[in-house]
Amino acid sequence: MKRKVGNLEVLITESILVEADQSVEIYLGDLNDFKSTFNFITDPSKPAYSNDSALVDEQTIVFNLYNFIQSQTGNGGSQYPMEVGVYQDRVLYLSILVNNFGFGVQPLFSYTYYLGEKRD
Repeated sequence: MKRKVGNLEVLITESILVEADQSVEIYLGDLNDFKSTFNFITDPSKPAYSNDSALVDEQTIVFNLYNFIQSQTGNGGSQYPMEVGVYQDRVLYLSILVNNFGFGVQPLFSYTYYLGEKRD
């Protein structure tokens, strides 16, 4: 089955229950192909749903997601797919969404990786 959103081919789309101040690691392919780490950080000095990222090396990217995990109902995420690297000689894009269901219920982290145009 092939799925597309506009010109982007959906590579993988999943959801994971997460916790505040914990990390999620996602590997595309085997352990040496591409790794994303999502750090869910509680930091009162940062605005809700703010983030930054760092490319560790050609196969590893780290996303720091500040105050995405909250005790009240709400959600935050990407407005559109963002370019995060190259995978299988194609541009790799990512969209994320975190849904908070209220006090006492684990938040749901959803992500979609897309393959874009061929990269030479």
